[in-house]
Amino acid sequence: MLTRLPQQSQRLLGIRQRPMGVRRQAIFDEAHSRANLATIPLGIGIVGLAAGVTLWLTAPSTKEGPVAGLWLTSNQLALRGRF
Repeated sequence: MLTRLPQQSQRLLGIRQRPMGVRRQAIFDEAHSRANLATIPLGIGIVGLAAGVTLWLTAPSTKEGPVAGLWLTSNQLALRGRF
């Protein structure tokens, strides 16, 4: 024979006695939609991070140290470097 759980136990277990109201369901649906949309930039960021790490790890190594130079001409100032 099944017995009813006390209300506090039902709340802790997430058991609902009544269906959600229309407003609560709309809020739940909106939060769920926004959570799905937030997943897109996260995925893009993870892919970008993986691409950056891959490029960094597979880049050819240079035996020279960093080089920097400054050029001044009549109409421009240029800074060039290699790191």
